[in-house]
Amino acid sequence: MHNLETENKKLKQRNVRLENQVLNLGNQINDLEQYGSRQNFDVQGVAMNDDQETPQELEMKVLSVLQHVDGSIDKDDSDVMHILGPRKKKTQTQDMPPIMVRFISGKKRNALFKTRKNLKDAKCDFPSYKGVFLNEKLALKNNQLLFHANKKRKDNQWRYIWTSNGRIFARKSDNSSAIQIKNECDILKNKMKN
Repeated sequence: MHNLETENKKLKQRNVRLENQVLNLGNQINDLEQYGSRQNFDVQGVAMNDDQETPQELEMKVLSVLQHVDGSIDKDDSDVMHILGPRKKKTQTQDMPPIMVRFISGKKRNALFKTRKNLKDAKCDFPSYKGVFLNEKLALKNNQLLFHANKKRKDNQWRYIWTSNGRIFARKSDNSSAIQIKNECDILKNKMKN
């Protein structure tokens, strides 16, 4: 009986070590995926007329939005743009699939991202920009984490949640300090409580 208990204890310890290794490997994969997306962002809510719209026409629409955010942006600053999801005729801009934009220069992408609040002013002058947002391209795991953190933010009446360089931050009020959300434990435990 003693041998079975000893063997069971060893197997439990081994299981814990393997679970930690899997968690660490998952974090490393997420970090690599996020690093690979560092020059990308998503443009959400750009209206698409129909399936007949050419990629060049769509690129010009996206470029128009980006130029209202940062006038120094031109066609040669982006490497590639493509739709992330099925292209269907939609009536609401929030139903439109996001368009991923990859910049040639990380500096140019970061400069544009810092000035994305200018899009709010452009929405006043150009009603077609209502519902258009620029979002940092997140790795799948980070995107899911942001979704859960945002839900928790609403449930606990936190005021702010944002991303910066693939990292997720939250702040309860204007006067509170920001916290970084690194994993589900940060959401579930005590970091995002009332």
